[in-house]
Amino acid sequence: MEAVRAPVEFTLAELWMLHDHVRHVAAESEKARWPIASKELNDQVALAILACEDGKLGAYTLLMTDRELMVIDHWIRRDMKIVDEGGASGKDILLKLFRARRELAYGATAEGGEDLSYKTALDRKTYEKEAENADTITDDDADEGADEVAV
Repeated sequence: MEAVRAPVEFTLAELWMLHDHVRHVAAESEKARWPIASKELNDQVALAILACEDGKLGAYTLLMTDRELMVIDHWIRRDMKIVDEGGASGKDILLKLFRARRELAYGATAEGGEDLSYKTALDRKTYEKEAENADTITDDDADEGADEVAV
């Protein structure tokens, strides 16, 4: 079974910060509840940096598992900053991780206003569309009745 992934967009400066701080191997003496290193994540970050540099892109979206999000969470601190190359902030990266973790835990959410699950948002959209169609049918029926009276 493939792991569930959430999309997280990082700027090129943020990708460089991840590369600088997130490890691909952990010392054997480090015992943690969550993995604190990931070669797969390191590969993703390296390839994203190359794509940005070669393609002149300002940002790149990584599809990340909960495990990969926790690895980054372990290494990136809120007060970290990079001032060159457009700048990067540990706080901005962490907020992106928190949103992705929320999405993995609760499903996709609608931005702005209420925090709806994807299913709830679709149900509401379907209901509103049905209500709109019902109004249209009612208006058409009323117009037909008005034509009959006028004749």
